Amino acid sequence: MPPTFQANKKGYKRLKMNLSQVILFSDSTIALSWMKTPPHLLKTFVANRVAKIQELTVNFSWHHISSENNPADIVSRGLSVSDLINSPLWWKDPDPSIFKNDELLENINDYGVKKEFKIPPPKKLIALQGI
Repeated sequence: MPPTFQANKKGYKRLKMNLSQVILFSDSTIALSWMKTPPHLLKTFVANRVAKIQELTVNFSWHHISSENNPADIVSRGLSVSDLINSPLWWKDPDPSIFKNDELLENINDYGVKKEFKIPPPKKLIALQGI
């Protein structure tokens, strides 16, 4: 789990605010599909991180946000400093209208999850034939 996530969770607890709802967004449909998968079905590396995130966000709701509308993703697009200074997406929240039809966690497909599933060893088949 990224250290920033742990730090943000600690910061959230220190706020001592009574929030009625916490909504989390990710532009990674693969990560969102992992979040709806029971960790014991995933490979150890992914399962450990998913289990910890699920534990820390048990009362939160996860939603998808497209990369184009994700303020956290804007700096990874090679934006110049002047473009960043003038970017409304960076300085203001995304337009709430983009969330009217956002994909809830339940609607995220399982693309990319299956390769992280634990795969049981193949069963051996023995055939005996009597003469």
